[in-house]
Amino acid sequence: MTRKSSWQKKLALALVVSLTAGTTGTVLPAAYAEETAAPVKATPYVDVVAGHWAEKHIAKLTLQGIVQGYGADGRYGTNEGVNREDAVIMAIRFLGLQDEVDLNTTAVFPEDFGVRDYAKPYVIYAMQNGLLDRDQELELAEEMSENWGTSKASREWVTRLMIRTIAETELAEQLSNRSSTFTDRNEIDADYRGFVNAAVELKLMNGVTADKFEPKTTVTRAMLATLLSRAQGQFAVEYPSQVKGLVSELTDSSITLFDAETQQSRTFELDNRSIFYRFDSESQSAADKLTRFAEAIVLAEGGKARFIEGTSDEAQVETLKGEIARVVPAENKIWLSIGTDFLEVNYDSTLLVHNNAGQRLEVADLVVGSTVEVARDTFRSQPLAVSVTVQGAPVNKTASGTIQAVGSSSITVLNSGSNEAETWEVAGNALITLNDQVKQLSDVTVGSTVSYDVTNSQITAIRMSQTGGYTVTGQLYEDIREDARTITYTANGKLEVNVIANNVQVIIEGLSNPTVADLVQGDRVELTINAQSAVTAIKVADRQVEYLNGAQIVSYDQERKILTVLDDRGRAEAIAITPRTRITYNGTVYPQQAAEALLTRNKKITIGYTDRTAVSIELVLNYTGQLTNINQTTNRITLALPNGSTTVLEYQNVGVDLYGRTSATISDLKIGDTVSALLGADQTRVVALQVHSVVQQEIVSVDQTGKRIRLRAEDGSVTDWFVTANWQLHSSTNQPIALTNLTAGQLVNVTFVGKQPSAVKVVDVKAGKLASISSDRVTLNDYSGGSSEVVLGSTFRVEKNGAVSSSTAVLAAGDHVEIRKNAQDQLVISVKNGMSRTFWRHDAAAGELHVMRNGVNDNNYRFALTADTKIYVNGVLSSIDALKNGDSLTLYIVNGKLVEVVK
Repeated sequence: MTRKSSWQKKLALALVVSLTAGTTGTVLPAAYAEETAAPVKATPYVDVVAGHWAEKHIAKLTLQGIVQGYGADGRYGTNEGVNREDAVIMAIRFLGLQDEVDLNTTAVFPEDFGVRDYAKPYVIYAMQNGLLDRDQELELAEEMSENWGTSKASREWVTRLMIRTIAETELAEQLSNRSSTFTDRNEIDADYRGFVNAAVELKLMNGVTADKFEPKTTVTRAMLATLLSRAQGQFAVEYPSQVKGLVSELTDSSITLFDAETQQSRTFELDNRSIFYRFDSESQSAADKLTRFAEAIVLAEGGKARFIEGTSDEAQVETLKGEIARVVPAENKIWLSIGTDFLEVNYDSTLLVHNNAGQRLEVADLVVGSTVEVARDTFRSQPLAVSVTVQGAPVNKTASGTIQAVGSSSITVLNSGSNEAETWEVAGNALITLNDQVKQLSDVTVGSTVSYDVTNSQITAIRMSQTGGYTVTGQLYEDIREDARTITYTANGKLEVNVIANNVQVIIEGLSNPTVADLVQGDRVELTINAQSAVTAIKVADRQVEYLNGAQIVSYDQERKILTVLDDRGRAEAIAITPRTRITYNGTVYPQQAAEALLTRNKKITIGYTDRTAVSIELVLNYTGQLTNINQTTNRITLALPNGSTTVLEYQNVGVDLYGRTSATISDLKIGDTVSALLGADQTRVVALQVHSVVQQEIVSVDQTGKRIRLRAEDGSVTDWFVTANWQLHSSTNQPIALTNLTAGQLVNVTFVGKQPSAVKVVDVKAGKLASISSDRVTLNDYSGGSSEVVLGSTFRVEKNGAVSSSTAVLAAGDHVEIRKNAQDQLVISVKNGMSRTFWRHDAAAGELHVMRNGVNDNNYRFALTADTKIYVNGVLSSIDALKNGDSLTLYIVNGKLVEVVK
């Protein structure tokens, strides 16, 4: 089969990616993020209720004109199976190629082929363009008891369609005799086996679970809408009602998209029918979840935005680092000093200015000499700065507000007037007073009203006018709603009522991120009450959430909200479900009404409960936790889970996926390893174990457009990875970042789950010469002239001359070092001895220093000189002219740049 055109390959890839994320059998949503409390109905169809798992995709395709409902009652038919002829039609419409289909085409198919007249031109088009094989489909029709066109499309049939579309039939033929790893492999017809194996080999399609493919499962209309909608992220098609661009402005009443190609903006009105979504969630989102200057689409009717989807979090901006040289507010200009150059940066009224802690500043607060990081758009013909982050300017101010949190050496204050929370370090010699009496930081409590002084970005004085209040122990008199404004309790035999503060903190042992809605009548509570009699913190004193891992559902009485389960010893437990019970599927929270349909007999769940009432229920196909025991005699492993409980899991013929090992086994696991245990379809046994590991690697290149990154491992091998939306990208300070923030040459810690990366964290690397050394800290002079103190802590590591030490005694002032954290988050000081070479000459025209070659094959003899390259002769800063042919040199190179030459 000849290779088809690029649009066919892109379509197949897009559909494959979508199908691997879908589900079969009982239809389960791909994601249900709790982003909006009450979803708005997004479609006109009576059977697509607000919050339906496929609502987003059906709404989008309806507005694009790809799908429509049918019947007098206005149904879409979400759970009705898609037949083969309609699947072909929808795929061609999705491509925008329906105009290429000759609707007047006539063809005579065998009677048992059974294609309806309206679909015949599309089926012919698909056969002519290689999407369908005429002979095979006719043979399939002969074997069927129903018409080919109206028969339902199965997963294995769609798989064959995809492999043919990307011209990989030859690979399918090569793999036709390979045994599949799926336990239901005997259900895959022989004609499809090679195509399924090829799809898995090419990582285009996975099983429904870790060990089941379910080849005969029918694709429903809701599922196909979801597939085509997701495929649009891989294959761009223009639709009349759709506009794509960058979110340049967003208000309560309008959204503006900027088209980088035409340099034009289009503004659309927002109203109560405007629905927001994100590319990484199936649930309705909110306007503030869109990333400014990142891509989005708008589907509009009459100038009003009906469907808005943020399709990326990658803001189209570049980063400029330098010092403020001049600020001219009258001309909306900032001048930056970058190295030896000055750069003019323009801005407008939308510019955001803040410091490293995220505290909002004004342009007028920018001080000449401040070190800043400027984000400037890359899509306008005349770029504008969109944000300025002040990194090196000290903050000096006096302000007032209310204490929100108190740390060991810091406070968080909700400022008066601006209503913004700021966190500040408190200087060790800060003066803290209450009514002119000297106090300690431990006397400052949540809710205290204070004024404070900030000097050089540290609080040097705190003046409390009233304290944060006092604590009361009592018993909760009644349950509390999520939106309740008061709490009723008994204390010392007396009924009390207090207002609940806006930012009340709730603490329940064993429950993550609890709210007031998780409190239960009868709880013994410790309340923190401020001077305004408002409760600022609630700690449950005698209630602990217990967990049943791997409990098996016996029944669920939906009317009485009673869930009956068997624990791991076969004992029955009846647990009540309340509106406060959180139900999740693989970590994603579901609306309770939709989730209750999943509580079916024999399903395995993890249930957290207290007083016979469910606090949380999780339907799991995998567990992630720390390995605490391996018993290879009974084939059981024990995991300590993040919720504090443990679970014992059985395995048999388990596959082990471990980075750096081609064929790992259960014997390669170590106690203390973090692993993900993937369960089979029956949820009773582990079928695969993915070991979590962190490896330090170097970024070789980043492809922003293709969303790819190349990483160099310790052994020098380079691997190219596609960065999916599931990757977690973080800065060295654990702040979320985008792919645009990663650059070649950066050192990163890569978290692998099995052999696939799941997270990348930038490693902060400091390089320079040691100026002073003590037992727990060093002072480093970097190669650009800056100086900084590095606190080492108690577990640092020193690497010098091939030896490893845990003491700074082996270090000396003047040592050239690199300071970073390794993959285990341990601080490492590596002493760099430099490269010993012999000076040859200075190529002034090329701006290079040349050294003697070590042999005819030595090509590493030319080194570029920059403005930052320092040359020392006998310990004195000198120039290149002081070097002579034959001089013995030591060269120090950092990130590929020559930073220092020592004779």
